Amino acid sequence: MASRVLGSVLALVLFLSTALFTVPANAAADPRLGTNPGTGTLVSADLAVDQAKIQAEALPALREIRAKMYDDKEVLFDGKPLYKVVQEQGMTREQYINAVQWSTDLERSALQRAYEQNITWGHVRPDGSSYKEADVRGRWPGEILTTQADIAVSIADVKNGSWAGERDDLIRYNGAFNNDTGHLYNLLNPRYKSYGFARVGGVTVGWMEGATSTSTGGTKLKGTYTFEAAVNASNLNRLSGQIVVPVSLNSGATGTAEVTGSAKAMTWLRAVPVTIDATYTSSNSSVLTIDRNGSYRAVGGGKATITATTSGKTYSTTVTVSGTPAAPQPSIKNYMHLTNDWSTLAIAQSVVYGRVGDDVIVGDWDGNGTDTFGVRRGNTFYLNNTISGGSADIQFNYGKAGDEVIIGDWDGNGTDTLGVRRGNRFFLNNTLRGGNADIAFDYGKKADEVIVGDWDGNGTDTISVRRNTTFHINNTLVGGYAQRSYNYGRTGDLVLVGDFNGDGMDTVTLRRGNIIHVNNNHSGGNAERSVAFGYTTDTIVIGDWNGDGIDTPAINRVE
Repeated sequence: MASRVLGSVLALVLFLSTALFTVPANAAADPRLGTNPGTGTLVSADLAVDQAKIQAEALPALREIRAKMYDDKEVLFDGKPLYKVVQEQGMTREQYINAVQWSTDLERSALQRAYEQNITWGHVRPDGSSYKEADVRGRWPGEILTTQADIAVSIADVKNGSWAGERDDLIRYNGAFNNDTGHLYNLLNPRYKSYGFARVGGVTVGWMEGATSTSTGGTKLKGTYTFEAAVNASNLNRLSGQIVVPVSLNSGATGTAEVTGSAKAMTWLRAVPVTIDATYTSSNSSVLTIDRNGSYRAVGGGKATITATTSGKTYSTTVTVSGTPAAPQPSIKNYMHLTNDWSTLAIAQSVVYGRVGDDVIVGDWDGNGTDTFGVRRGNTFYLNNTISGGSADIQFNYGKAGDEVIIGDWDGNGTDTLGVRRGNRFFLNNTLRGGNADIAFDYGKKADEVIVGDWDGNGTDTISVRRNTTFHINNTLVGGYAQRSYNYGRTGDLVLVGDFNGDGMDTVTLRRGNIIHVNNNHSGGNAERSVAFGYTTDTIVIGDWNGDGIDTPAINRVE
């Protein structure tokens, strides 16, 4: 069933393995790493980087240490002199030294992990998952960490370098990979060809792998950027967050509340100020209103408690507003009014669902053939398997708060799951969970409007786009060219996608004002019928509410 888009002290850590994913106007730029921030509460920090300098110094230093260790006949690698191992690999001295190249993808992952080391130290991410989850394109490389600020010293200075300083241990342990030798081992390993290094905050990280890189230019990031990572509950508690907002306001004052804290993974590292993603509420909307993202307005005299909620933790503060108390506001709720019959479009069921301001989504979350509701608050999703209010049946974090969410059955198993779009890149999951995406690809242009449907009736939803009035339909979950294209409707029309006649295939229908122009054809032309439904101010969602195989509209109205 298709669903709709609505410095000096060193610290060394080593990975013991030889095995070769909307910034506010006043915030720093997005580094566009393409890494998954993880699952949990998003924590961001504005930090300065100079990757052009890191890249310019790292590769020469890496070649220098390879040359130095190759020429040092005492240096062993896996039980043999290093130079003999290199020769057995079929390489000359020059080939071995110059085989290393920069990898932009590994650099992006190293940037993500360097930021995360400021929150929690080691090869476990702040959300509790493996460091490997920060990969960009499904790579499984080695990782080395240090607080040494000078990348060239860290790599190439055998006497003082944090990584190159393991030369004597490598000899003592007969060239074996272990806690005392692993950093230098990874730098010298003739099987490793691609490297990426990064420094963020007080930490330098290196990633390396055996595959040849297809992107060697580097990010060239220089300046201050906003880095993000998800944290689990225990790491969240270490950040000592608090709501930042004036405790006294005049009536009419506006602003944005935020939860801030301080990250410090190791005692010798400097503290990094962080902002913690949360959802906000006010105890008294007659005194102060606040939306879920923290934008507030002082309404009338009195006191109100602002509460910020994130994964299993709340923060609160009381604000006093001067002025005349505001008149009590009537209670408003988020209603869903459902229809099951296109012939009458009579309201068959009405339920109060979610909160005012929630992003409502629709899907068959349990595969029973009936669509139900879900909401998104920030990057947290709450899904219900019945058409009712109350507590959610499924709750998890996924993506970033600024992602565009899409819903569909990507693997044809009858169950709808989530995906997100960032620019023209799509990240799709086949299970209702957070974490890395199961499918990732580029498609279309950033300005395209995304639509999702089962266009060929094979039980699998795919991603298509509307560009102005042209629909580009794609029947496979890959980028590239569309299978077919056609023109339909006007630029200002709203697109509704569904199986409106029960034939097993989704089509595009348009809404213009409060008129729905129903189309069961996979082409442009005239609509089969046009029906008035709801008010022009209503939000319309589409779903099969009664399991009869036909999608019908529902009104999402605040009243």
